[in-house]
Amino acid sequence: MIGKKLQRVRNSESMTLQTLSEESGIPVKVLREYESGDDTPNSLELIILADVFKVRVAYFLRNVDADIVFGECKQGELNV
Repeated sequence: MIGKKLQRVRNSESMTLQTLSEESGIPVKVLREYESGDDTPNSLELIILADVFKVRVAYFLRNVDADIVFGECKQGELNV
């Protein structure tokens, strides 16, 4: 779930893994593992990723299948 959401928000920003790596300090190899679901970011990495994309950490954790637009929740989506 976290990996798919990370990939979705990264693609919505037209951001490459390399750019995300540079902005977050997380190596490309590790980001690739997160997106594929082979590994999961720790709590500090989730905070960093949420900060890069201007979303709440809860976006990555909750089980809501909705897109984020400009870092805000769509109408009807819980803003936790």
